[in-house]
Amino acid sequence: MKTFSITSVIIIFSLLLSSCSPHTGTGVWKATGDNEWGISRLVVGFEGRAEFSSIKKNNALWHCFWTAVSDDEGLDLECTPSTDTDNKQKFKVIVNDKGLAELRSESSLLATFTLQDEDPSPRK
Repeated sequence: MKTFSITSVIIIFSLLLSSCSPHTGTGVWKATGDNEWGISRLVVGFEGRAEFSSIKKNNALWHCFWTAVSDDEGLDLECTPSTDTDNKQKFKVIVNDKGLAELRSESSLLATFTLQDEDPSPRK
């Protein structure tokens, strides 16, 4: 009976660990160059939130919620700019085979990013 209990605990613990891997789109991403929106950084958190600043477009901080898209390893973002909280916009983040993240609005590429830090949690 004791062996059964220990085995059960090990199986449950291993299942919990295997289901907690982060999405490939999460992390702190730095723009690879200048872009039309003036976005220098994209932060995609583990808990379904993301944010970026657009210096050239609306000069706003964008607060986003994301959901994972399984077919292309992408994320769907629904974002609201700090300058117009009634205006929600949809974006998509796709991590390509070179490890670059692309921020898209419909079919337009807004910016390309490289991963700077896999942990988007704020540092204290």
